[in-house]
Amino acid sequence: IQSKVNNRQQEIAYIHNKSKQTMSQQQEDGVYPRLNSKMIQSDHHHIGSIVSVIGSIVSFDGSVVTMRCADGGNCRVSVDPNFEYTSPGIIVEIVGLLENDRSVQHFVTREIGSDFDMEVYNSMLTDVQ
Repeated sequence: IQSKVNNRQQEIAYIHNKSKQTMSQQQEDGVYPRLNSKMIQSDHHHIGSIVSVIGSIVSFDGSVVTMRCADGGNCRVSVDPNFEYTSPGIIVEIVGLLENDRSVQHFVTREIGSDFDMEVYNSMLTDVQ
């Protein structure tokens, strides 16, 4: 039994290291492209990458949050039913995986203050990228 446990632990370690190598080849850990709705819809090279989106909550249907992004357009974010930030108007940063259907699969949420200037932020996004 101990030998089977050791083999299983080695398999898990191998898979974990292999996935870390694959992810590190694609995207540096902790570095996320910052996108607005137009970038999400038109930029093909971020699909499958972890991205950051800042916006205000428009609606929540129990599994999908609609966010108004810095450029005024909307994006969809797939979230857990226990997602905490459901009140319309709350400004949040969502870090998640950009899916093929242009939705974001939620990983992390950070609440941003209500005095956050979306217009200035969007200017930074469009000027830098």
